[in-house]
Amino acid sequence: MMNHTDPQTPRWHVLTVKKGCEKQVTRDLRALGFDTLIPFRRVIRQWSDRRKRLDEPLFRGYAFVCVSEARRSEVFAAGKNMAFLRHEGRPCLLRDAEVELLRHWSQGIDPPETDSYGQLRPGSLVEIVEGAFLGYRGIIRAVDNDNRLRLELLFTGSLSLATVEHTLVKLI
Repeated sequence: MMNHTDPQTPRWHVLTVKKGCEKQVTRDLRALGFDTLIPFRRVIRQWSDRRKRLDEPLFRGYAFVCVSEARRSEVFAAGKNMAFLRHEGRPCLLRDAEVELLRHWSQGIDPPETDSYGQLRPGSLVEIVEGAFLGYRGIIRAVDNDNRLRLELLFTGSLSLATVEHTLVKLI
């Protein structure tokens, strides 16, 4: 059984990092001996002369590191553009189930194939089929020029807004 109050016991923390630097930060943290996770998804980007398959972070601006309270300050040796995410003055720590889910996503998420993009319009009801909001339903409020959908999601009786790729939803 893990003692969560012992300052020597490593726990999973959430780091905020400069967007676009997620992979570099995790590489630098691993070089310093820390266990890290960076969930990603595989996307296809289209340029005028080619298409390329890329791995992009699932949570832009965030990385996950396992570190004890006693070694937290050592994390900053990996770079200046990061901070521990805090809530009500305390570090945000991940539960075991969340870590397992992040480990799974760290192997990469391939977006499902969809042929319904042309039918995705404001007011359409959709279900998210991949990613952090898997299984949630929402109403499309806007479709951006870069094929991202602005959804209004229903979370435990309250409405939340999210922006997702069109390939991560299906029409209901």
